[in-house]
Amino acid sequence: MKNKKGFTLLELLLVLIIITSIIIIAARYYNQASSESKLSDLTAKIRRIAEASYEWVQTAKAFNSSDPNGKTLSISTLQNSKLLSTNDANNPWGSSLEVIGISANVIQITVPVIPTKNCKSLEDNLVSQNMTVTCTPSTKDADQSSSTIKYPADET
Repeated sequence: MKNKKGFTLLELLLVLIIITSIIIIAARYYNQASSESKLSDLTAKIRRIAEASYEWVQTAKAFNSSDPNGKTLSISTLQNSKLLSTNDANNPWGSSLEVIGISANVIQITVPVIPTKNCKSLEDNLVSQNMTVTCTPSTKDADQSSSTIKYPADET
């Protein structure tokens, strides 16, 4: 009888295939969980910006650059008014969020970079907040979009 020591090449390849499969599955779940976490973070930041904008509009009674008092709604205005922290303007996918008053009762938040696959989820998260989300695919990268969120500045 032969004295068998060690593993055969077939056994090693089988173990390697199983480990690789587990790593691939784990990476997919990690990427999905990471994306959901970023989307949740972005949704919370948009809500905080909306609340801060609403409070600023009620206090300053100003919306856009055509305001006769020279008051303009922007991220820096909200931060200078201590209504918004510095971190609340950071987009989890890079770049900064932007906010402007576009009319007497509509405020717009722009998310310059968001994965296209997350736009529908963002819309679903914000529709209950009376916000309208419009996604515009990037001309440079098919997987990236920019998103525009509009919402009423007053609760009528």
